[in-house]
Parts: sequence; structure tokens; C-alpha cells
Amino acid sequence: MTETEGLIITVAKQQVINFVAVVLCCVISYFSFKSFSYNDAKDILGALINISASIFTIVGLWVGFLYPNAMNSIVKDDVSYIKNEHDSPRIEKLVYTIITSACVMAGILIFFLVKAVFYALPVYQANKDLFKYIGIFFIYFISWMQLKCVMSLILSNLHFVNHLHGRLAKAKLEHYDE
Repeated sequence: MTETEGLIITVAKQQVINFVAVVLCCVISYFSFKSFSYNDAKDILGALINISASIFTIVGLWVGFLYPNAMNSIVKDDVSYIKNEHDSPRIEKLVYTIITSACVMAGILIFFLVKAVFYALPVYQANKDLFKYIGIFFIYFISWMQLKCVMSLILSNLHFVNHLHGRLAKAKLEHYDE
């Protein structure tokens, strides 16, 4: 299997997972429609804001650590960095995590703005159930997006620890031979 085929399969798997997540958000929204309240929404959105802030802090530290190393290697014409074999893919994944978390925070702001603007309008009063369903779906969807960010961060940290242990083991073997 070529690298391109492997990438296509990986992207296809991710899209299937995302599609299933959207369908699941729709189903959960449908079944939780009656019991879901605005207080539930505020609690979930508050937790999402806190998680986003934590992700910004943790990922910001990672990018602040990795980015100068990658840029320094590119400036020095270190071919392995230029070919994206070291920190570049990790930086890319971390930046995507920051972007997704930022979209979640922006989505929360938009949610509250839409609620404030539409709540008094006749169109909202006439279609309360539709707006409620869309709101519940939106909350579950951005929760899914934020969960993906958390999982990506966990996997990135596990990858780092595995890479670190591999380098330590290699260094011990090299120094043991001397």
C-alpha cells in the first residue's frame, strides 16, 4: 500500500466516524428533546468553555516548545524537518486542535447571541421546538468536536512519551556499548 492510499483510507475512516457522530448527535438530540433544558445547555457550554481554555493553554505550550525547534531546523536546512519527518506533523495536529477549540468557543458565543436576538422574535415563538432541536443538536455537535480535541491532545502526549522512551532506550544502548 502506498503512502497516498494509506492517507486516503485514514481520511475515509475519519469521515465515517464524523458522519456517525453527526447521526448520533441527531438521534440523541431527538430523544433528549423533551427533558433538555436551558440550564442543561448552560452547564454543558460552561464546561466546554473551561475545556477550551485548558486546551489553549496546554496546546499553546506544546506549540511554543515545538515551533521554534522546527523553524530553526528549517532555517538550518535540516532536510528531515523540511520533509515533515519530525515535529511538523505534530505541530500541524496541535494547530488543528487549537483551531477546532477556537471554533467551539466561537460556536458557544454564537449560540448565546442567537438566543439573545431570536428569543423575543415572533419567528422563534412560532418555531420554538425547531429552534430547541437545532440548539440541542448544536450543543452535542460542538461537544463532539471538543471531545475530539481532548482525544487528539491525549494521543499527541502519548506519542510524545513513546517517542521519548524510544530515544532514551536508544541513548542507553549507545552509551552501554561504549
